[in-house]
Amino acid sequence: MLCKGNLEILKELKRRIHIHHIDYDKKNTFQ
Repeated sequence: MLCKGNLEILKELKRRIHIHHIDYDKKNTFQ
């Protein structure tokens, strides 16, 4: 079972991954 701490970690990971994908898309767009 997920405790509150794990949920916060998952949210943070998803946020970082989302930002990473945006940066990746920008790099691909500007190449």
